Amino acid sequence: MDNFAIIYKILKSLEAAMDYDEVDIDSISHERYNITYQRWERIMTMLMDSGYVDGLIYVKSLSDYTPHLAQPVRPFITLKGLE
Repeated sequence: MDNFAIIYKILKSLEAAMDYDEVDIDSISHERYNITYQRWERIMTMLMDSGYVDGLIYVKSLSDYTPHLAQPVRPFITLKGLE
């Protein structure tokens, strides 16, 4: 699946989740989009770094090539993400 299609679907799910107290993480999981966890994790960190989502915490140690999301994963969409 195209990365931009996945990004659109994640943002769409987060927008729909605004009506609930918390996001159903299964609705935006890597299994749902049939991608690796590593690709999903990288997409989520890019969305946060770009200001489209917030509420994520990620860590990167000296031995890590890319940052890793800290649990629990509770993203929410920002105004920029809604645009």
